[in-house]
Amino acid sequence: MDFEKQIEKILAIELPIMSKAIQDELKAQGHNNTGSLIRSFEVVIERKGSKITGGIKANFYLEYLNTGVRAANIPFQRGSGRKSSKYIDSLIDYFRTKGLSAKESKSAAFATAVKHKREGMPTKRSKRFSKTGKRTGAVNIAVDKTQDKVIQKLEDEFGRIISLRIEQPFRDLQINR
Repeated sequence: MDFEKQIEKILAIELPIMSKAIQDELKAQGHNNTGSLIRSFEVVIERKGSKITGGIKANFYLEYLNTGVRAANIPFQRGSGRKSSKYIDSLIDYFRTKGLSAKESKSAAFATAVKHKREGMPTKRSKRFSKTGKRTGAVNIAVDKTQDKVIQKLEDEFGRIISLRIEQPFRDLQINR
């Protein structure tokens, strides 16, 4: 098996483990309302010539859950008079998934938007939904827990392949004597 295929094989084994660790950390932090984010995770390994890249894709809002959003960056202006807002619509949808009526969801969405505009996201009190006491940094935490193992496996495989490539010519010399 060639060198690149070995690397792909290791990534195909290790990246799903890293992906699962991120998903588990998100759940522990209380970020699993509908399960949509967790279901969106996908391991991607691409090979272009001798270059191999591996990564994990997920819904765009993973970034916001991982880093949070400063209050100044919350897209809401109380009393703006705007007819619609994707931010408010998303909050309404969120509260609908919690079983609230349309009217209750709209009220909860605006109350949450005001709170987000004041504190940022996540809010201080949202930690009560977390088993870890954290509401951000899930990706960083999971990667920190798993990356050493992935790197070690890659280093071991590099060493094994290099050793085989160096040893093989010597073996051939011994056979040809």
